[in-house]
Amino acid sequence: MNAYQPKMAMHPGRTLRMQLGYYGVSNKWLADRTGLTEKHISEIVNEKAFISADTAVRLSKVLGGTVDFWVNLDANYRATKARLDAVKETEKDFDILDDFPYQILVKAGYIKDGSDKAEKVLILQRFFAVNSLDMVLDSQKMVLKKDKDDLISDRYLTAAWLRKGEIEAMNRSGNIEEYDRNRLMDSLPSIRKLAIRDFESTIEALISILNDNGVILTIVKPLDNVYINGATRWIVGSPVIQLTGRGKNNEEKWFTLFHEIGHIVLHGKKDRFMEYDDGFIDETDEEKELAADDFAKKQMFLSCIAD
Repeated sequence: MNAYQPKMAMHPGRTLRMQLGYYGVSNKWLADRTGLTEKHISEIVNEKAFISADTAVRLSKVLGGTVDFWVNLDANYRATKARLDAVKETEKDFDILDDFPYQILVKAGYIKDGSDKAEKVLILQRFFAVNSLDMVLDSQKMVLKKDKDDLISDRYLTAAWLRKGEIEAMNRSGNIEEYDRNRLMDSLPSIRKLAIRDFESTIEALISILNDNGVILTIVKPLDNVYINGATRWIVGSPVIQLTGRGKNNEEKWFTLFHEIGHIVLHGKKDRFMEYDDGFIDETDEEKELAADDFAKKQMFLSCIAD
């Protein structure tokens, strides 16, 4: 059950004003007994100043009530006002929300459904960890870097897929070794031995091997209209390989994995790469993509020899 959400923020000065009226005393009377200035009391009563911890102690002695009571009046006001201001701020994102494939993300289990536009905007902002929905695409720059001229909804779905992997990578980042390129290269024979098997059956083993070498591997099922095989980037200081598990056959899935490993060992931390399942290559990265392809072909060849 959801906690009660006040529809308005009540300034603590209102309660203080009611207390003074109940006892029939003036601001000066309270000032004389609390040691606060009459001006400060007046500012609180007129909702121009707040109740500090020190003021709360003084009020509790003179008017009664616990210190927590007076402190919480102020804290609840600030929290409620911030929440209501945030709800009002969401209205700026309503236009973007209309273009957002919200229900697809709900169906995929990425987010929960919202009761109205304001709640849906807040849910998306929290999922993407952004203050405004116009930051979503920029927060996942790979979406803009390799654009297949898809509809804007597809770009948002791609951003959601990447964010899902980012969340998983961040949750796992504290349980892996520091990345070491030489160790990763030394682990390739172990990975190649697995390549003779069905890709899905080796995922747990692959995660373990790569974790031991400082690489996070995450498998995130593709969303509708997201035509991606894999992506590579650095998150919280670690290289992350994110795969959809999509592929026409087992060989293609293994090729994608080796391709992404190739990006890690061959290219820099600032580079971000994303492979579409139609072989689309961004011209600005063609050389690096071809280098990763050559790396993957070599690993696939060596795995066949080992077999």
